Amino acid sequence: MSFLNTIMLAGLTAVAVPIIIHLLNRRKFKTVTWAAMKFVKLSVDQNQRRMRIEDLILLLIRCALVALLALALARPALKDSSTDVLGQAKVTGIVILDNSYSMDLRLKAGESGDSGGGATFEQARKAAKATVDALPSGSAVGVLLASDIVRGVIDEPTYDLNQAYAELDRAQVSHHATDLFPAVESAVNILKERADLRKEIYIVTDGQASGWQQNADIQKLIEDNKGDIDVYVLRVGEDTVPGNMAITKLDVSSGLTPVKHPLRIEVEVANRGKNEWQDVTVNLYVDERPDPVDQVNIPAVKAGETVPVPLFARLEKEGYHSIRASFNDPERYDSLPADNQNRLVVNAVSDVRVLVVDGDGAASDPRDNESFFLGVALSPVDDHYVQVDISSPELLSQAILSKYTTVVFANVERFTEDNIKAMRDYLLNGGGLIFYPGDQVEVDHYNEELFKKHGILPSPWGVPVGDSSQDEEYQEFQKRGYEHPVTAPWENPEFGSIGSARTFRWLPLSDEAEQPEVEEAGLPRVVLRYESRPDEGEEEGELGGPAIMERDWGTGRVFQFSSTADIDWSDLA
Repeated sequence: MSFLNTIMLAGLTAVAVPIIIHLLNRRKFKTVTWAAMKFVKLSVDQNQRRMRIEDLILLLIRCALVALLALALARPALKDSSTDVLGQAKVTGIVILDNSYSMDLRLKAGESGDSGGGATFEQARKAAKATVDALPSGSAVGVLLASDIVRGVIDEPTYDLNQAYAELDRAQVSHHATDLFPAVESAVNILKERADLRKEIYIVTDGQASGWQQNADIQKLIEDNKGDIDVYVLRVGEDTVPGNMAITKLDVSSGLTPVKHPLRIEVEVANRGKNEWQDVTVNLYVDERPDPVDQVNIPAVKAGETVPVPLFARLEKEGYHSIRASFNDPERYDSLPADNQNRLVVNAVSDVRVLVVDGDGAASDPRDNESFFLGVALSPVDDHYVQVDISSPELLSQAILSKYTTVVFANVERFTEDNIKAMRDYLLNGGGLIFYPGDQVEVDHYNEELFKKHGILPSPWGVPVGDSSQDEEYQEFQKRGYEHPVTAPWENPEFGSIGSARTFRWLPLSDEAEQPEVEEAGLPRVVLRYESRPDEGEEEGELGGPAIMERDWGTGRVFQFSSTADIDWSDLA
């Protein structure tokens, strides 16, 4: 026996009210000497026992009425074994259906399931529908789809079980990973708000370990609601997977996607199964054309191994293009289709326009200008897809900036309010800014206006360090651990090394500086660090301070260097 509204049991204390009234109103007798009273006294003595019994019966009836009213308001309910006597009690349940991409597993390579996914998901769908079908008459049910996100297709339990069947039939496998805790937490929160007798949660899953990564939290949640909510797990699928090859990475290594130029596409193939696979072929497709534009064969991929391979494509028209990498014959060794391919959308451009604002462009020899080496590096030949224009700071305006994809400020002394407003508008429209220091730069102006006031720079510039007139004391860039997309290509030795470049003078950057409260300014990030030297009191090979930093600003992005764009302070150029 349990009560759905236990607070009303406090009403049982009202049983004392009739007893108190009875005690306060007991009959009181006054002794009066009167000869005729002897006949009355004789009558009272004969009826006193009957009257006392009648009073007690009346008192008990009054107490029972009060107690029954309190119990009725508390809503008593029979639970557990008591349902065997009175029949099954209706259930309010939540079905959690795992629709993560592992549920698309075919039980046999090449086996095709019914609509909505592979054989494992079809098993789960049938198990979920059978669970709903087995609910007692008058039950209500909700349905949650669970991957690493929760989608409540019926997040408020309904008595219309046909609606639950329909939603289960419409359910599809997603491309998300598995984490069951958010779904269990959502189901518990839904049921806690309901004052029903039997509340149950049914988890239908293939039991992948990643889904139970928060198992301790799930167990605590179940324990905290034990006795109120029952949880059942329905396992589907196979315990072992014969093989699982996956294309885990697809990216354009250059970052830029010009038309009519060969693009190097970086692809990573991972063997997540327990067997080695040989003769693995990967195809590259553009815009869903039937024939691949490139193909590579991997002789062997060992169990647990990830193999990077390059593929090449050429885009003939401007605009957006889809690029897809997939296995040539996935069903030969793989039973999970979801990760047998990877897709990428790129925007091909005919040219990339870059404006370099040169703060030291008056030199008689062009090679001494701040912008010379930048121009050569960005556009090494006349017909290159990167078009570089050189300008002076006096010509800056929003109209000019808006014509360019990127604007580079190299050793510019300072900026006017109009210049800074033009920068803000340019960034709000998705532009990119790059700042290089130099001997013309007024550091205090940059730190006060561009960092503190407007939050454009990712970091303040510090006091200059080093001497550019000598070549004995210098800093080198980090030689490993390139995590940022801009520097990631140097992880591949084929692209050479940036770690050997020497910097003799620099303005220190800080990734720990207190950030200005500017709404448009995102958090700063380190792009590249210096490598600490042993004479700085640190072990050889440790990473030092930032050499390049970035931040998002509005819909644009800002990069900040600690040394010059030319060879005055370093030999990077």
